[in-house]
Amino acid sequence: ERSTTESVFTDNSYVLWDGPSAYNGADIVAIASGITDPSQNAKTGDMVQIWIFSTAGKPNDIAKAGDDGGTCGACPFKPTSDDSEINCYLRLYQQTALWKRYNEGRMKRMTPEQLATHLETQQLNVRLGAYGDPAMIPLDVWHTVLSGARKHTSYTHQWDWVSTDYADVTMASVETLADKRRANDMGYRTYRATTDIDDQQGKEYPDTRHLTYH
Repeated sequence: ERSTTESVFTDNSYVLWDGPSAYNGADIVAIASGITDPSQNAKTGDMVQIWIFSTAGKPNDIAKAGDDGGTCGACPFKPTSDDSEINCYLRLYQQTALWKRYNEGRMKRMTPEQLATHLETQQLNVRLGAYGDPAMIPLDVWHTVLSGARKHTSYTHQWDWVSTDYADVTMASVETLADKRRANDMGYRTYRATTDIDDQQGKEYPDTRHLTYH
């Protein structure tokens, strides 16, 4: 149930963090949206979304040019990737207005501590990496944010090279059973994409919307 406590924040989106990407050092920004109007999801409840964008250009343009390594690493689902039959589900052009507001300097900042307090007082969930990979952001940022969240969702394709400490805050996105087992051995729970709806293993359960297994 949503809290009736009034929030001190009046804007719907804030800059949460900016700095170099852990993947290639590119300048990136993490933006928290849904602060005053969180996305509503029957499965997860009211949820704040955290987007990870390049600061160099509009998200759609960056992705089309293949310059999205700073936000997405070597994700096989990137628009320019030829490694997978499954493409990224996100329609980046829909996030242009959010990025533009940031780029024009019209977006205020909030600290991870402030977001944690907001999540706690408003009894909200949070999604790390509504776009972009959470592993691009320092782990201490996520630990702080999640200290106030009721629940969270988070998936990373960078599990095979980042610190295994990220397993504390994010599931590993995998495509093969071999990678699933390897990620599990490293301490990760996994989210596995497949094009075969009958390819269910062990305690996995299917998400038929995206042909994925948890």
